[in-house]
Amino acid sequence: MSGMMNFVRRHKWKVGMLSTGAAAYALKVYLDARVAEMEREVMEEHLSRARLARRDDLFGSNEKSSSKAIENFLPDFSEAMEQALGLDAVVAEMHALPRSNPSVREKKLELWRSLVVKTITGVVAGAHVLSLLVVFLRVQLNILGGYAYLSTVPGKEESASIDGGVQRDFLGIVKHLQLEGTSQLVAWIEPFVERAISDAGLDDATALVNSSDVQKCLSDVLGRLARSQQPGESPFARFLIPDAFLASGASSVDTGRGPPSLAYLVKETRDVLDAAVFETATKACVDQCIGHVVDGVRMSLTQMPPDADVEGPEGKPYRLLKVLKPIKDQFQHMYSPELGPMQDLLVTNPVKQLSKSVFESFRTTSLLHSTE
Repeated sequence: MSGMMNFVRRHKWKVGMLSTGAAAYALKVYLDARVAEMEREVMEEHLSRARLARRDDLFGSNEKSSSKAIENFLPDFSEAMEQALGLDAVVAEMHALPRSNPSVREKKLELWRSLVVKTITGVVAGAHVLSLLVVFLRVQLNILGGYAYLSTVPGKEESASIDGGVQRDFLGIVKHLQLEGTSQLVAWIEPFVERAISDAGLDDATALVNSSDVQKCLSDVLGRLARSQQPGESPFARFLIPDAFLASGASSVDTGRGPPSLAYLVKETRDVLDAAVFETATKACVDQCIGHVVDGVRMSLTQMPPDADVEGPEGKPYRLLKVLKPIKDQFQHMYSPELGPMQDLLVTNPVKQLSKSVFESFRTTSLLHSTE
């Protein structure tokens, strides 16, 4: 021990320099590490901001794309609705009946009732189809947009890249709503309309009604539709997803490893359709469509002479025969980008919230394609 102490005394200046050098070296190592860490943090923050900017750009692009896509679909959906209703055939048959022949009175009454039922059915079914088109396309495009965002995240590029053919097939599913879905909706809604019209006494062409009666009838139909649904049932999936996908179930869906397949995208879409937020957005759109029709009917009636001097809460009444014309006009306007409610539906808060929640879910584990 004393030997060591003597060694230190003889070489204490060397030891001091060695200690100082070691401290300086340690300080340099620490500072270099800290600078590297700060540079890493700055780079990560820069990349995070770039990804957020990219995500916001993708979301905005989706909103514009869905608006344009919906507008392009409107003529085809209008034609599909007219074919499913068969309204023009009823009108043509009524016009073909001889006016002065009393033997065809029962046939005229039958055709009149059919005309009323199909016109009201067209309004309610048209409101549902247009609403489902708006909401469903928003869901699809935001799922694809979510994967496009993931493809910019390190480590997710390969698993989030969707083949162009898969994307086209996925977006092509909306054709089911245009064809089978529209016919199914008309067939589902028409019996409820028949009962509502009969209960309200609106199957008589001479009945005196006003816009309030029209609104009550439409609200009654919507209430009957809501009460017919089973608890926990997704009321709209069958009109949007082809039966082949609904019947396949989870057994045919891939495990989530690698790029998402068409079956996997449909599964994710079905998860959204089963969520309460989808039903809320769709019903909000339907209500807005119905309100648009009632407002249009009310405005049209103010420009027509009333058929009775009785003053009611909604003004003087009109013969149902006369009121049916503006109702039919509003139904035909429903698929017009300028005259219909489409532009209002696109900015409805529940629709915007649904779109955002689907897109934002790709920042979490929800709707996230696993790569583990």
